[in-house]
Amino acid sequence: MWPLQQRGLALATVLSAYLNVALLWAILWRSLRPPEGATRQLWGSLLRQLCVLTVTAAAIAAATRLPLPNLPGILLDRLAAFLLPAIAGAVAYLGGHLALRSPECREIFAVLGNRLPSLRRRRRL
Repeated sequence: MWPLQQRGLALATVLSAYLNVALLWAILWRSLRPPEGATRQLWGSLLRQLCVLTVTAAAIAAATRLPLPNLPGILLDRLAAFLLPAIAGAVAYLGGHLALRSPECREIFAVLGNRLPSLRRRRRL
């Protein structure tokens, strides 16, 4: 860990998380044994997620390199440094799913659409 310092610790954490996901995936796969059509849908979903998350990571990385305006106070500077990449990532994530017309995105919007009208009715009362 000494040559990489805290980056080595972060790298070890990420590698152990990937190993954990792979092992859990193998255990889940053996216990469920999905039919052939479900396997194809699952790989398609994973590929869409990989594409969208790659674009999202690129958008966040680009947003962190943008020059920030001179805001009064250190709190506003830090808030802008946090919110700009977060908003860029959220827009890239939703935009990527909408561009790929992923069924996961439609399901999320359907759930939100079902819940939002009930929230609106509660506020009126």
